[in-house]
Amino acid sequence: MSPDLFAEKACSMDPSNLGALYGMIDCQLLEDSDDDALQQLELLKALSGPDGTDAQLLFLEAKIAFRQRQQASSSSSSSSYASSSLHLLHKAVAAHTSNIVEASAPATTGSPFDGGSLPAVR
Repeated sequence: MSPDLFAEKACSMDPSNLGALYGMIDCQLLEDSDDDALQQLELLKALSGPDGTDAQLLFLEAKIAFRQRQQASSSSSSSSYASSSLHLLHKAVAAHTSNIVEASAPATTGSPFDGGSLPAVR
C-alpha cells in the first residue's frame, strides 16, 4: 500500500486528524501532484485560522514555495519564490521552537499552604 493510500485512509477514518492531512499533502508533493497539494494546503490554512503559526503548515507551505521556485527557475520570478520559501521556513522554525518552549515550561498552580505556586502534577 502506498503512503498516499495510508494518508487517505487515515483522513477518511478521522477527517479532523491534522497529522493525516499533513501526511496527505506531503505524499501529494512526493507524487508531483503540486496542484492537489496546494489546494489541500489552502483548505487547511483556511481552517486553521488567521494566526498562521502552525509549524507543520508553515513547513509544507515552504516546501510548496520551494517547488514553485524550482519549476520557475528559468523565469525572473524565481528569486521571489526563494525569498518566500526561506521566509516561510524561518517562520516554521520559530513556531516549532515556540511550541517546544511552551511544552517544556512547567505549569503552575497555587499552593494552599504558602500562597506561592508549585509545579502542576501531570
